[in-house]
Amino acid sequence: MPQSGSQLVFALRRDVSRADRRTECLIATGRTRRHGNERFAHTTRLYDRHSIAYAKAVTQSIIGHNETLFPLLRRLADRQFPHAWLFEGPKGIGKATLAKMLAGVILGDGFETSARRFQMSSNAAYAKILESNHADARIIQAESAGSEAGRQQISVSEVRQLTSFFELQASQGGYRVCVLDSLDELNKNGANALLKTLEEPPKDSVLILIYHGTTPLLPTIRSRCVSLKFSRLSVPELTEIANGFEGDPITEDMLDLCEGSPGQLQIYQDANIAPMLAEIKKHLIDAWPDISSHRLTRLTSLLSSSEKFQEIGLGTVRRWLSSCAQSADDAETAGRYSACWEALVRTSNRGKLLRLDLTEQSAANLSVLLSLSKNIR
Repeated sequence: MPQSGSQLVFALRRDVSRADRRTECLIATGRTRRHGNERFAHTTRLYDRHSIAYAKAVTQSIIGHNETLFPLLRRLADRQFPHAWLFEGPKGIGKATLAKMLAGVILGDGFETSARRFQMSSNAAYAKILESNHADARIIQAESAGSEAGRQQISVSEVRQLTSFFELQASQGGYRVCVLDSLDELNKNGANALLKTLEEPPKDSVLILIYHGTTPLLPTIRSRCVSLKFSRLSVPELTEIANGFEGDPITEDMLDLCEGSPGQLQIYQDANIAPMLAEIKKHLIDAWPDISSHRLTRLTSLLSSSEKFQEIGLGTVRRWLSSCAQSADDAETAGRYSACWEALVRTSNRGKLLRLDLTEQSAANLSVLLSLSKNIR
């Protein structure tokens, strides 16, 4: 079992070389890059993933959520551990990565914490979890990530299989753990199947449920879980994580528009789209609602330069609209922003269905924003 309460360590003791410090920063994001491709932290360029040297030298860490995690770690140390946890917060801030790390801790890995960092001091169970090779752990998620509309759902059959998974005795005599990523991708039948497991939890079972808040959640599911609310990371925390990124420097626009998400921040950097983000910030967000087709000419051109630019750029605009809806002063204004968000999704899907060229798709999407700006003024 994990450490007792007196063993919750609040200092990092590891003295690492400059190269290892860089590796730790990369690991803190949950992924590194090798030959230009994103890979999980278990494929660092300094250590072979299957070597003993790697297992001893590399630890896993994540920045920015220690205060949120403390109730879970305390209950685990006191051996008074609820069977179901709900990790709530915006997508891309590290909830799923952290859930998998904690599954490793529950199954015997060690950990340490500092003021802003949760770090694993051993990772044998976690490594097997990432490889889907641990007998007492299961990760349930959609087979492929989709867009806001038409995304793939977690099948009800996978959820129903949890019953047989939890009924088996743990191979090491402890817990059996499942991370479900995410509740947003469950349909009604899947949610009802999950509810049955929550209502009659098998002994020594632990469910960690990831919830981004993009779809309604059954109150009966929420009431049967201990909820931990995760917040977007601060700019200093993002900057600390970004110090480990390879490639071009992180810009202020990237930090502003990633909305506290390290994952989104790295997507921005990897795509090399600083000029497009600058256009979105200057001529759309900062100028709102006084925008015009003339001011958005360059943005239209940049969105049309590649499918990747269009996907990332329109995703940024949709997230901004969602934030506007949440912070609106009245329900009517919030409704207008929400309707615009939905219209952008429909317009994007229609453009792909009709195989319009990127220029036509960009112009159609920006016309939706121009219509909204006239109604907001």
